[in-house]
Amino acid sequence: MKRVVVKVSGNLITHLDEARELLSKVYSYVREHLIVLVPGGSVFADFVRSLQGSLGFSDEVAHWMAIKSMEIYGIYLSSLHKSLKPVEYVDEAYEAFHEGRVPLLMPYRVLRELNKLPKTWSVTSDSIAIYVGHLIEADIVALSKVVDGLRGPDGRLIKLLKASEVPRGQSVIDEYAAHLAKEYCLKVAVFNGLKPWVLDDILYSREGLYTLILPE
Repeated sequence: MKRVVVKVSGNLITHLDEARELLSKVYSYVREHLIVLVPGGSVFADFVRSLQGSLGFSDEVAHWMAIKSMEIYGIYLSSLHKSLKPVEYVDEAYEAFHEGRVPLLMPYRVLRELNKLPKTWSVTSDSIAIYVGHLIEADIVALSKVVDGLRGPDGRLIKLLKASEVPRGQSVIDEYAAHLAKEYCLKVAVFNGLKPWVLDDILYSREGLYTLILPE
């Protein structure tokens, strides 16, 4: 059995059929692997960022509001597939797995209690998913996007790179994600949530249409 964290891209909120297909693909692994879902922030976190610009509250306040935004998106995701079970702690994720359900981690409470991550916009649901991967001792963390992965200067998909080689200024994953991948010695895959079949290649360590980031 592998332990895997899958972050569900917030952009899938406008791709309902593909979001359901991704959740169904995750459910297909439920008897073989522990898959913990982490919701993105979606339009709800975008709204927090916009509000911060107009109201001027601190990055710390924005950080916790954005994490609450992930939970709002999580509530929406849980309505799309009956297998999902919202949970707040790692122990509850294991309980959901043993019930044949897919745990969907609502991250606010556990992050409040552990309080380990920087409270800036450099930390988004990408970094939070990697942190959850650390908590469950995951074999890999898969970050779904609406692109196939990271691309080089020539426009070609980068299939493999080290965390220290993630280009500065890239906008596919957040600024802190590569640092956490290296710190916690976790493999991170970046894939297209509109193409959920790519998860097969990620879980079974096959080359595919995704970027694999190695901690070293």
